[in-house]
Amino acid sequence: MRNCFIFSVMRPDVSTEQNYLNHLASTATLTGLEIAHEVVVGQYNGKQELSIVVGMEHRHVALLLATYHKQESILMLVDNQGMLLTADGNLMLSLGTWTEVDSNTSDDYTEIDGKKYTCKRSAQEARTA
Repeated sequence: MRNCFIFSVMRPDVSTEQNYLNHLASTATLTGLEIAHEVVVGQYNGKQELSIVVGMEHRHVALLLATYHKQESILMLVDNQGMLLTADGNLMLSLGTWTEVDSNTSDDYTEIDGKKYTCKRSAQEARTA
């Protein structure tokens, strides 16, 4: 996976209809700014949601959209290492290596091209965390 940001503008405290409107507005903003993006399905804290993938060069727009929609965190991937950031861009947590998984084994994942991925810590990463 390339270096990128993966984020959602959907929230559990907002109606399904409003979540989709927020998602459509966000993707329209990216399209209007001619920012390449991909819409993917993810699951976070056991709830399925649409997510948006943008390249690292557009991190400022991803952070702005995430902040505007009051997201608690976004996923940043660098060299297949996942990091959870607060919406203002501060590092919260190193999550481990971006790894393909069976969706039945993980509560949190992102589906890209029919494959599910999550960040997993190796035994060594877990010991040093």
